[in-house]
Amino acid sequence: MPAKTDRTSDELTSDISLSPKGMKRKLSILDAAIALLVAEGGEHFSMNKVATRAGISLGNLQYYFPKKAMLIEGMLQNMLDIDLEKLGAVARDTNNDALSRFSVLIDSLLKSNNNIQDVKVVTHLWSVSLYNQELNIIHDNWYSEYRDLMMHILVELNPKRSKAQLHSITVLIISLIEGSCMLTGAGRIRHRELNNYESDLRNTILDLATS
Repeated sequence: MPAKTDRTSDELTSDISLSPKGMKRKLSILDAAIALLVAEGGEHFSMNKVATRAGISLGNLQYYFPKKAMLIEGMLQNMLDIDLEKLGAVARDTNNDALSRFSVLIDSLLKSNNNIQDVKVVTHLWSVSLYNQELNIIHDNWYSEYRDLMMHILVELNPKRSKAQLHSITVLIISLIEGSCMLTGAGRIRHRELNNYESDLRNTILDLATS
């Protein structure tokens, strides 16, 4: 994939030591963990329930993820890697001009805000990372690469802007997108007066990117 967050040597060694079948099982466990988190929330999230949903024993689960914290770390890492792969594919698509790529990128991010599964998972894992330094580092690395991908397009759109200005614009855009998720994303109460909010938000972001 185009870009990935930093990973510890222990994680890399663990992945390398797994056979293709083992890697497939590990990913199926992460899928089951995400599905459980979406269905029951963080309050009822446990290793036993993940094992049951994955169709394996608790001991088998603990072979791949000995502790709950390691499972949550794996969930966050896997989710962020997938996101970066999608974002990177858009940002580096040389078949389209910078404005077209930026528009596709923003539409994809806003669409994710309206996906209840994405919102539930992101909200929980983001909150957990505030209390876990390792998760916080993974989270921070991801945002750094996320900003770099957006900057990659903004440099093309605004070649005369300084890097400092573009960094500020990038953070503003990301803040607008993620802030809107907290207020008007999937699962939030809908207010009639905000029916055109997403269109206005998109236009505001495009203005920031191109003005």
